[in-house]
Amino acid sequence: MKTIVVIFLPLLLAGCTASNPQPAVIYRYVPQPAMAELVREGPNGQTPLVALVWVRREEASEGHPPAIHIHLRFENRGTVAVRFDPASLQLETGSLRPFPPPRVDPPHVIELAPGQTPEIDALFPFTGVASDPSLNADHLRLRWQVQVQGQKVPQDATFQRVALPPPPPAWAGP
Repeated sequence: MKTIVVIFLPLLLAGCTASNPQPAVIYRYVPQPAMAELVREGPNGQTPLVALVWVRREEASEGHPPAIHIHLRFENRGTVAVRFDPASLQLETGSLRPFPPPRVDPPHVIELAPGQTPEIDALFPFTGVASDPSLNADHLRLRWQVQVQGQKVPQDATFQRVALPPPPPAWAGP
């Protein structure tokens, strides 16, 4: 019994004196959401389109690498249809380093009839050039195209990463 106490006592003391790890800094991209508006003259009057864009970093999960998650919501407030092809989505860093093509849901071309508000999710993986540990993802630029009455119209939104303070440690009591 004395041998067990001698073996486990140092382990117990080491566990009691170990410092608590500090919570990691949490990053967030702003603005949340970014808004891109399109107003075009057409034979039926103006065609307004609003795209709201949210960005966040996703950690690796279920066989997928870490990624930048883009959530778009298009609002067709006009009188004519608008077409969006998710293959037109491109993400690059502030230093113009591109991310690989995203995994998009839904993956097909979307025809937005007047009054429709479809939502799209795109995951841009940190693979290829984006897997470089020196990659600076403090600034991001998302680009895409919509088509209004056969005319391609480029749109974009920019984001800046801000650090949020870590949450306060849980109170352990007296």
